[in-house]
Amino acid sequence: YSCRENLLLQQETGAVREELLAYRKNGGGTIVENTTTGIDRDLPTLRQLAKDTGVHIIAGAGFYVDATHSEATRRMSVEKLTDVIVSEVLHGADGTDIRCGVIGEIGTSWPITDSETKVLRATAHAQAQLGCPVIIHPGRNPTAPAEILRILQEAEGDISKTVMSHLDRTIFDEAELLEFASWGVTWST
Repeated sequence: YSCRENLLLQQETGAVREELLAYRKNGGGTIVENTTTGIDRDLPTLRQLAKDTGVHIIAGAGFYVDATHSEATRRMSVEKLTDVIVSEVLHGADGTDIRCGVIGEIGTSWPITDSETKVLRATAHAQAQLGCPVIIHPGRNPTAPAEILRILQEAEGDISKTVMSHLDRTIFDEAELLEFASWGVTWST
């Protein structure tokens, strides 16, 4: 988010450490850091921050929006993508032994691309195997969240363990938002 103070930030890790210490001092114990493959996830730094601050940090597995997918990711089958996500949770990610504890933030654009559809299906398959919660970043269209849920459900995903982020900038009609909430998905702004 753009503000003058953020434009001056030169020591990001130190600033995050300070925020985590303040969070811990005020009773916080756990955060979810849902940076995924393709957008510079830094698991060793997260591990060190957790050790330094005593705050548990849950890392996210999976893939963000198509624009961040490598060509290798785009070529992967749903089965291979599922294997990658499951491995990031069970064995470790990014060549480390650091295991992720949530799937996401899985990103989509609008319209949802073929690669993103494969990732959503793989996410549902991995969730079915692991029982992990899923966090979704929907494309900027009011119909995107429903389309994402359709894809997840068709692939046996559990929408009761799914968080749909950014609805404050996606669904503007209050009646549509209430209908979406009635489906049992957790949502956040």
